[in-house]
Amino acid sequence: MTEPTRYNENEVRIKEYGLVTITSRPQEAEIILDGVLIGSTPANKLKLEAGDYTLELRKPGYTTWKRKVRILSDSEITLNGELER
Repeated sequence: MTEPTRYNENEVRIKEYGLVTITSRPQEAEIILDGVLIGSTPANKLKLEAGDYTLELRKPGYTTWKRKVRILSDSEITLNGELER
């Protein structure tokens, strides 16, 4: 009988993801994730690797909406940013 293959956690890393829907009022705000522009609102079911992020929503004439968010593996969340003039 052979022994099962054993993996060291440092050798194999399985990426885990969560889904995020991002909306804003007003719509069509830029979505910046960790300093990188990734699109505009509304954005439905973005697949992001589990972890911590800084999320910003920007639109000319409005204050920037900024939050720290944690994406959990196999989770689905909705974030709604209310931008103020």
